[in-house]
Amino acid sequence: MLVTEEETGEGSGAAGLSADGSVSSDLPLPDRRWVAYVEFLYPLALLLISLGVTFMVRAGFGISVASSVAYIASLAFPAFSFGTWSYLVMGLLMLALTLVTRKPRIGVLLSFGVSVVFGVLVDRFSAWVAPWPDGIPIQLLYYAVGITLLTVGIAVFIDTGLPPNPYERFVSDLSRHFGIPFRKVKTVYDLASVATASLLLLLFVRRLVGIGPGTVFAALANGTLIGFWLRLLVRRVSVRSLLFPARYVRPVHALARQVETANK
Repeated sequence: MLVTEEETGEGSGAAGLSADGSVSSDLPLPDRRWVAYVEFLYPLALLLISLGVTFMVRAGFGISVASSVAYIASLAFPAFSFGTWSYLVMGLLMLALTLVTRKPRIGVLLSFGVSVVFGVLVDRFSAWVAPWPDGIPIQLLYYAVGITLLTVGIAVFIDTGLPPNPYERFVSDLSRHFGIPFRKVKTVYDLASVATASLLLLLFVRRLVGIGPGTVFAALANGTLIGFWLRLLVRRVSVRSLLFPARYVRPVHALARQVETANK
């Protein structure tokens, strides 16, 4: 559900974004931002991410790093689908996170629940796009649509402020636990994911599939694209909640953290 802040009678607040996209308390947010409710945005984000990953797989130029291990595992051990492997891998990540931090939290279980829904959606969408035509031009279109949907979905996910997907939670929680910058932990995790996926390819699949130029491009461009979409959301959309309205009256530093996280 979308309405304008003018229609809800809410002001835009005293914080905004400067011309370069950074958050500034000196600039007002637009007077007519759209109001979007988190109860609608969160499932929308999950839908967009699932569709984005599906289109990237269908393109055949290489999947995103975050999904590479699950996808290659589905090729190496086809008894389980890509969607099933997605939440199995994420479940192992959440278990490892709990063992390392020794802090079992309800948010970890919620993140795993998100991964199960994601896996089911990916399997459904994969069956839907399977009979679609091939060819380099159309596959390039699939990839462009996929990476756009994926990065928009992640930006919406971040903007809701609700429990993140397991990949983001694993990286961010390890970063906080060990006091290591987010960017470094993410780099190590991404390299480990590519190494694990490559090892599975060499040992079980024995052909180059799933990892390609699209994987490299996604690794280089995703952060920039997510940051772009998130800045656009902050400018144009004011997030509210029907169930927890007070939680979503967020000060400027919360918006700043969102933009900073998206660019790391």
